[in-house]
Amino acid sequence: MSNHATAMCAVFVDELVRFGVRFAFVAPGSRSTPLALALAARAELHTEVVLDERSAAFMALGVGAATGLPAVVLTTSGTATTHLHGAVAEADLAEVPLLVCTADRPPELHGVGAAQTIDQRGLFGPAVRAELDLGVPDEANRGAWRSLAARAAAETIGRRPGPVQVNLAFREPLVGSPAPQPVGRADGAAWHRRIVGADGPPPAVAAELARAWAGRRGVLVVGDGLSAAAGAAPVAATADRAALDRTAAAADGVAAVLALAHRLGWPVLADHRSGCRIDDPAVVAHADALLRHPPTAAALRPEVVVSLGAPPASKVVGQWLAGACRGGEDDGCDEPVATWVVVNRAGSWWDPDRLAALIVESSPGAFAQALLDAFVLVGGGSSGAASQRIGADSLRAPDAWMDAWRSADDLASSAIEAALQDDGARPPSEPSVARLVLERARRHGAGALVVSSSMPVRDLEWYGGRLPAEAAPLRVLRPTIGPTGSMGSWPALGGPPARRGPDRCGCSSATSPCCMTARRCSTPAGPRAPGGGRQRRRRDLLVPAAGRPGGTGPIRAAVQDHPAAWLEALLAAHGISTSSVAAGADLPAALDRLAAVDEPLCRSSST
Repeated sequence: MSNHATAMCAVFVDELVRFGVRFAFVAPGSRSTPLALALAARAELHTEVVLDERSAAFMALGVGAATGLPAVVLTTSGTATTHLHGAVAEADLAEVPLLVCTADRPPELHGVGAAQTIDQRGLFGPAVRAELDLGVPDEANRGAWRSLAARAAAETIGRRPGPVQVNLAFREPLVGSPAPQPVGRADGAAWHRRIVGADGPPPAVAAELARAWAGRRGVLVVGDGLSAAAGAAPVAATADRAALDRTAAAADGVAAVLALAHRLGWPVLADHRSGCRIDDPAVVAHADALLRHPPTAAALRPEVVVSLGAPPASKVVGQWLAGACRGGEDDGCDEPVATWVVVNRAGSWWDPDRLAALIVESSPGAFAQALLDAFVLVGGGSSGAASQRIGADSLRAPDAWMDAWRSADDLASSAIEAALQDDGARPPSEPSVARLVLERARRHGAGALVVSSSMPVRDLEWYGGRLPAEAAPLRVLRPTIGPTGSMGSWPALGGPPARRGPDRCGCSSATSPCCMTARRCSTPAGPRAPGGGRQRRRRDLLVPAAGRPGGTGPIRAAVQDHPAAWLEALLAAHGISTSSVAAGADLPAALDRLAAVDEPLCRSSST
């Protein structure tokens, strides 16, 4: 019978070798046998057996300090793992890369008195840069084996190098014929690479990417994290002209990203949180809708995916991207077809599908500017070697690539517009509410639009369309919390403190109100509910609470067939005025009236 532990350990070690790991120190033990044998089997590794766990850990620490790359220390399960704590603490404080692999018993042997079994989760506390645990190797998690090893190694040499723990649970039998193994990248590279640089990737790396992407079909997927508020350090803190230019690029991430899109000839798939969903020839506003059509989704499959900022809100877009990088396969075991690059300011590991070839810790604006600079070099700039230059026309993707995206987006936009035009005589639908609230928020100068999780953020993604490029920025915020919590979070999310007083909550000025869209259950649930009570007065809250008759879940049981009446009575108890709209055609004027009233308000609509 094939053995998943043997296969997983062979793959794990292969990824470490691809990353550049060359030393391993193994303390004897039974539960760690699969990984110990895999380490010993690779000629590229110097694997040494050390009888004492403390000595093994400090030897690995010394290698990390001398080479700048992690060495492996491996122990069996139980109290043997606790002997590594001294070296882990030293690696943490000295910022030395160290890869700590602790074998473990399977979950069914925990808490039942099994020998050599302790809770190894969180064993080293905050001393480790990351703690990774995939569970017992099996067919279900086979596609994550390479990602686990590559990420573990990459996390040891991040912005602040240090130790990383990988807890590996093995179920008996511990040895046997290996199960089928997922293949690695064809070029011999590690599954993931990580680049740290707040001012964008180093010039050599940016030039490498520019050459690799020249003439290829790609997409820029842009989420939250591009606004000026999320930009770089203050200009006064920079030291030279180049740093000043990078700071400006980070602060104006939208402009830099759009410039990069035009340079590459790639579409920009932007959600509203990014600030990029504006009237621009490169911006695709209806990716979710058009990618639901299988022939269109297949025809628009990219060769390169660059994710800038937070992942997209659209599940359809996320699944389509993962499919492109898997070549259409769902098992995640074959080498990715499209190259996926993830860029975010904090270096967060936003890769739920475990397919990203490169994780870049940089502000998206600075990253885009670094690539634009690199294109000048490889496209024939004065500092580029003639043998490395690429013709300007060869840098862009074929014109047919961008034309296909524009044509599909225009068709989707026309279809949505035609469907929503029929809403006039009916009660407002959720798509109509999302589209109108966004348009009215911009028209009335709202500084922020707080969108509840669940359906509201999806309605905005699906039906919101583009915003005028010349209009003032509108921050679209999506709290991670549920709908009820959105009511409590909107004052803090609306913007910086302004003027405080008995009739102000102090989160935006009178010229920059905050607008909110939420489902019916995003209302105060009682006198102590988040945002509830008369004491938090505000003149600039709009809550279009579109929903189906009777609501959903527990709300349905409460309101039965009179959701609007129930909602109005509930809000009246909190001193919030309400009004109802019976027909979609009346909603724009009602929103205009609400924006002008100097008290908390709620827009209620039933569909």
